Amino acid sequence: MSIVLVLFCLWVFTRADLVILDMTDFDIILGMTWLSPYYVVLNCNTKSVTLEILRREKLEWERVYKPKQAKIMSSIRATKLIGQGCLAYLADIRDVEIENPSTEAIHVVTEFKEVFPNELPGMPPNRNIDFCIDLEPGTRPISIPPYRMAPTKLREFKAQI
Repeated sequence: MSIVLVLFCLWVFTRADLVILDMTDFDIILGMTWLSPYYVVLNCNTKSVTLEILRREKLEWERVYKPKQAKIMSSIRATKLIGQGCLAYLADIRDVEIENPSTEAIHVVTEFKEVFPNELPGMPPNRNIDFCIDLEPGTRPISIPPYRMAPTKLREFKAQI
């Protein structure tokens, strides 16, 4: 749309100061001062713009519908925009009618069927042995980072390990 309107501006011998904005959802934004001399009609229902040139010729532009892809924004940019005062909404969308996972949905499982069981057994069974690391009585964790230790203390610490 911007190319058509810029060519139109040159054809009518009208000057238009264009400002590039960082907005990807819009083709072009025109102010009322530019639109009013050309008797512009905006039809929101058909998504079309009609321009009247010197009350004689009409130029009509109609948007061809293209399905939009999902807009993805990085978390860094979102944090920056929220910090600048933009409103933020979080939507958690879930499909409550999800089927139980099956082995047919996983590519590797379907490729090597002989290795995997027909049904997934679930979580592994509980074991009788609890895993733990026994410490000497009275031992405290070292809370000083190694780069802050004195060289003699660091050598002593490494010797204990």
